[in-house]
Amino acid sequence: MKEIIMLHQSKNSSWYKSWNKRSLGLNLVGFMIIAILTSVFTVFFDIVMIKIGYIYLYFVMIFLMMVTYFFIIYLKTKGTALFFFGINGIIGIPIELILEWQIENTLKSPWGAVYWALIYIAYGLSIDLSMWLFKPANNERRAVLISSFISSIMFILLSIVALTTFYKESLSLPEVDDFLRYGYFLIPYSIIQGVVGSFIGWYFAKYLLERRHFTKTPNQINNIINIKTRGDKNIE
Repeated sequence: MKEIIMLHQSKNSSWYKSWNKRSLGLNLVGFMIIAILTSVFTVFFDIVMIKIGYIYLYFVMIFLMMVTYFFIIYLKTKGTALFFFGINGIIGIPIELILEWQIENTLKSPWGAVYWALIYIAYGLSIDLSMWLFKPANNERRAVLISSFISSIMFILLSIVALTTFYKESLSLPEVDDFLRYGYFLIPYSIIQGVVGSFIGWYFAKYLLERRHFTKTPNQINNIINIKTRGDKNIE
């Protein structure tokens, strides 16, 4: 039994690749995409739509999962989601302090900004840990779908905890009220959207990886021909 467990662990570890300059650069691109998505949706729902704030999470879920799982599958680096959401959370600390503490004064304390960063770190961990636990080396698609289902639920639960504990009279705030009021419909909707987004990200990453694997440069084709020609001559 112990040998079987060790075999599964080694197989799962072999699926992941080490970080390098290329993966770091691409993960930075992924981080920027996540940052842009959260910024655009926050501005639209909190400013354009007038103070319905964090309800945007229900609608951005499909894009967050799509981008995150695309990079996880394409790069296969451990901690990709933590990298994306952790940095976003840390960068958001001064923004939360200025907007939510100094200008609007809705946070109970300035520590609320730090707590939000921890929530974002937990977002990332929920994806990375669930993905690792369900062993993508055994069945990649299954791991992605189950992981995204669990992490979508965790995103919502963590957000409810934050919205109901970090703010003054939180339950009377419009953005908190709206987040919970429409939850009976939007919570299952966003979970489904999260799973759909992860599947799209997985499928697109697999497509690019397969295309990259089968696409050969002229030099690679010439090398293959030369090797085959030398092999034929040796047989003769």
